[in-house]
Amino acid sequence: MSAFSLIAIPLFLCGMIMLLLAATFKKRGFLSSGVALTSSSVVFATLGITL
Repeated sequence: MSAFSLIAIPLFLCGMIMLLLAATFKKRGFLSSGVALTSSSVVFATLGITL
């Protein structure tokens, strides 16, 4: 596993937790940060697979 793949796993978990908090508390701050963390983890995972 490359370093990008190792970084993607905790980012994805944090993003999912933020999206869960956004659904629970109906706060837009959790939603925007959850989407940002999840999308960055997808980018890191893609880079980790290709390298």
